[in-house]
Amino acid sequence: MQFLIGMLLILFNNSNGFYFKNTINHANTNTEKLAADSVEMVFVEGGTFSMGCEGGAKCQGHHMPLHDVTLNSFYISKYEITKKQFESFVAKTKYRTFAEKKGYSVYKDGNKTEMKSGLDWKNNLNVYATGNADLDYPVVHVSWNDAVEYCRWLSKETGKKYRLPTEAEWEYAARGGVKNQGYKFAGSNNADSVAWHKDNSEDKIYPVGQKKPNELGIYDMSGNVWEFCTDWFSMTYEGSLLLNKNPLGPEKGDAHVKRGGSSRSIRESTLNYARSMSDLDYNNDEIGFRIVMEP
Repeated sequence: MQFLIGMLLILFNNSNGFYFKNTINHANTNTEKLAADSVEMVFVEGGTFSMGCEGGAKCQGHHMPLHDVTLNSFYISKYEITKKQFESFVAKTKYRTFAEKKGYSVYKDGNKTEMKSGLDWKNNLNVYATGNADLDYPVVHVSWNDAVEYCRWLSKETGKKYRLPTEAEWEYAARGGVKNQGYKFAGSNNADSVAWHKDNSEDKIYPVGQKKPNELGIYDMSGNVWEFCTDWFSMTYEGSLLLNKNPLGPEKGDAHVKRGGSSRSIRESTLNYARSMSDLDYNNDEIGFRIVMEP
């Protein structure tokens, strides 16, 4: 009888908007699933790694110099944030993205870039591999500011602190953290096995988790869609970017870092160290994001 009463109380609480977080023992797995929105978070044990490119003809200036960075532990989302997860945020907050407010977004057709009216996170023309209705695709046509607002909402919903990853956290996780095997891409030296890129994607983006994960069990850190980081972009690793403990990047700037490359990127843009930039209110059909949770 007491057991039945307890179960009824749980059902009652759930029906009134409460949620429960199922924390799994890290001795068995490093994945934590949040019942509030089904974002799976992977535990990344802190450590020290070499960030950037080691030099040579293949390296451009903004990938250098190679430098050691030490990070505290954190959680990072197992997949890129999906259209379904972003839809949950919009449904609960009535949030309007920058693309919705201005009435258009950027669409790339081959080498041609166009401003298309009516494009936003819900409407994406024909860049999905199997159609627009599938909500398991990474959300696109969102700006850096839109991604930050999603993190703020999720933090309020769960009582946890969510944010975009720092550039150092992103690269450390992509490289496999303490399980780093020295791969060039996130989980392999063969880009095709872990990334959707220009040579294998047919210029489409794909549902999350279709390729192999990296050493930590994280998917799509190479390719599919670019991912926003919290840092301001600097053309070289300098100043605060060279701090060897939890670097946060420059204090100000004109654009933010994006990482990982997309399904339209050449293979070199999906390398673990490859970096680029995006304006705060810029949105297109090949930039999305993943999130970090502080322990």
